[in-house]
Amino acid sequence: MREIDVRDAVRSGPLRKYLSDVRSIVIDELAVCLGEARVDIAVVNGKLSGYELKSKNDTLVRLPRQAELYDRVFDEMTLVVDASHNDASLKIIPDLWGVIEVSQTADHKTKLKKLRPAQPNTAQHPYAIAQLLWKDEAIEVLSAHRKGHVPTSKPRSWLWDALAAELPLKKLKSEVRRVLKARTEWRA
Repeated sequence: MREIDVRDAVRSGPLRKYLSDVRSIVIDELAVCLGEARVDIAVVNGKLSGYELKSKNDTLVRLPRQAELYDRVFDEMTLVVDASHNDASLKIIPDLWGVIEVSQTADHKTKLKKLRPAQPNTAQHPYAIAQLLWKDEAIEVLSAHRKGHVPTSKPRSWLWDALAAELPLKKLKSEVRRVLKARTEWRA
């Protein structure tokens, strides 16, 4: 079973309702932490949810680092994992992550089985969340919430620091979700 089979099963199964919901967007390969990792599927609505896919052909070598980075950003995470990787992956991911086991039926159809639901993440980092914004977006959000002048010549890192320091986490997350949902073009 290939990753595309797993992705299609997730999109037509657990994510189907979000694909037709105008208040949600589904993003493939969302880069986090300046591209240190890319979550396979992200869902943005009233929360930011990530889905990491591990097919039978994948290894789990990158999963520990991915788990660390995803926990900085996402409100909740779900691992969609081939049954052959199930035991090993459960030793790597945080207990708060949801788990969906994927397998192939005798007639070569992809089958999903929810093993545990995702729980709210308590390890988010405001700076990592702010990094989801492009520079012009960071300036816009900071300008809307800051009483003083926002120096537009400052580098992105300065703007992200300011956002992380000046906005309460709940407000920062809300603003980042709003901006992500409003984007009409996505950079590679």
